[in-house]
Amino acid sequence: MKKRLLPLLILIFVLTGFNACRWNPNLLSEQTTYAAEPITEADYSIHDMTGKQIPYYNVNKAMFDPELFMRTSDGRVVYNDAASVAFAGVDVSVHQDDIDWQAVRKDGISFAFIRAAYRGYGTKGKINTDENFKKNVEGALAAGLHVGVYFFSQAVNEKEAVEEADYILSLIKGYPLTYPIVFDWERYDIEESRTYTTDSKTVTACAKAFCDRIRDAGYRPMIYLNCEIGYFDYDLEVLQEYDCWLAQYNDKPTYYYHYTIWQYTESGKVDGIDGPVDLNICLYDYGSESLG
Repeated sequence: MKKRLLPLLILIFVLTGFNACRWNPNLLSEQTTYAAEPITEADYSIHDMTGKQIPYYNVNKAMFDPELFMRTSDGRVVYNDAASVAFAGVDVSVHQDDIDWQAVRKDGISFAFIRAAYRGYGTKGKINTDENFKKNVEGALAAGLHVGVYFFSQAVNEKEAVEEADYILSLIKGYPLTYPIVFDWERYDIEESRTYTTDSKTVTACAKAFCDRIRDAGYRPMIYLNCEIGYFDYDLEVLQEYDCWLAQYNDKPTYYYHYTIWQYTESGKVDGIDGPVDLNICLYDYGSESLG
């Protein structure tokens, strides 16, 4: 996720029952226990689907069969199981320029994650609002998509993570979001990066601080990760309360632990968006939740 009007229509969504993404802790705990299988120490020969040995965490493992993910002729991924739900989505930022959200919706996309803000990776770590945030969130909502948002984090301590959570909460106030609020921490492997030497304990503490703050504000938090961050940066046992969004650009996902959304390409094609865009498949019906 390196890249990257309608106030009246948004008001209509609110008045016609388009549920805001208010979070009920019971719903989250039900989701992560009804279908995912717990891992026991006996499983630890643990290797992922590629045969690579991975760290053991006493958390739920992935509940989806990798062999049931299929590519269609247009490069989209579907999940070939009639008993499961699956929704197509994109995630976007200012890097996608102007987006025709009505065309996106007509092309079979049902949800979108919008970058709300980001922290710079230099030493100062200044927080910035994504230049197209307002236009994107309002356009996607007006087109009838389910919408979540993400913060591209470069936090190096809990205080900064809470600052990021508070910042995104201020931006989303009043919008009827139905998908999660996402903590997207990524390490830049260059010495000038403020996250270059951040250790696992600190990264985990940042994720927890952000998600706790979002949860306490009444929204559903989520953590964006790839296999490397999931296995070696995050302590998944500390974070097991929260859903994960997996980024892995393979034909099949190989991540061993629990996730509900898979970002499977950064070079997708969608009507209404010029150039490549991240494509996702969501296997949980966030949009149907009645969160009061």
